Amino acid sequence: MTEQGDPYENALAERVNRTIKEDMLLNRGFVTYAAAEEGVQRAIENYNQLRPHRSCDYYTPDQAHRMQGELIKKWRVTKRRQAAKMRSIDSMSAA
Repeated sequence: MTEQGDPYENALAERVNRTIKEDMLLNRGFVTYAAAEEGVQRAIENYNQLRPHRSCDYYTPDQAHRMQGELIKKWRVTKRRQAAKMRSIDSMSAA
């Protein structure tokens, strides 16, 4: 699911998928494909426009995206993730 094949990037995608399914109550069945599509779209809009995120200094992702200047990071990059990223960069430059 990621461009670089970084498993830590995939973890982020999985976290977002879980949030959409659990927090936005999408872990239920839908009668039609169109109803499911509408439910997912509504959940994504709620996630981006209504739900403040700790990692965005308690702004919604939409508010954080529209801000001027740099957002103060509320997450940390582990040494393991940084090492994996460096290996990925090294392998790209060797090719």
